[in-house]
Amino acid sequence: MAENLQWYELPAKRWQERDGEGCRIWRDSQRQKMYNAENCLKRHCRDEGEHGRVDENAEFESIKEIEHYVNKLLKSAWFIRRWGKKENPIIVEIQGHTAWGNRMRNKMALPKWAWNKVVVLHELSHVLHAYDCGTVHGRYFCRTLLELIDHELSPESRRFLKKRFIATGVRSTPHPAYSEDTKIKKREHGRKLANKYGMATSSKDCEWNDMLAAAFGGS
Repeated sequence: MAENLQWYELPAKRWQERDGEGCRIWRDSQRQKMYNAENCLKRHCRDEGEHGRVDENAEFESIKEIEHYVNKLLKSAWFIRRWGKKENPIIVEIQGHTAWGNRMRNKMALPKWAWNKVVVLHELSHVLHAYDCGTVHGRYFCRTLLELIDHELSPESRRFLKKRFIATGVRSTPHPAYSEDTKIKKREHGRKLANKYGMATSSKDCEWNDMLAAAFGGS
């Protein structure tokens, strides 16, 4: 049963965003909020270092060092248990202000400012992000990043980032799986709320109420 599956074993649709009509949403709506939360984590790590504690967001000296770090991670039993065996990604240095990672190309491009653990793990999360598993910085991406942060930085850093996600409305959990009976009950509850607050008097209003029912009742 789905409830007994690990998060990385769940079907792709559990990570997808959909509108009231069931169509997939492709807009990367979490992007800036996710960046803001990640920047808070980097500042937190830096502050820890300035106060004599360990700065977990270690910086790398070269692309070769990053390649060694990423390739070693990909060969670990911990990694393979979650994402299977992967080819080592191509990692290159680029100029400019934008770092990126791409699953289709199996490639990460990193300016010098991005040569730190948090950004490297961010771009690796893009390489691991399957097309069917939601938007670019959606639920699956954010859950993957949390998992990598936990393993490669610390559980404390994961908790810090998760709290920032919650505070800023970044979703990192899959949609719940409901039984058919539960779905019917939730839809009926949603329709009651829609009728109560929508006050349908026309076909257009009825369409609006259907959207309310979907929003309140789940799908």
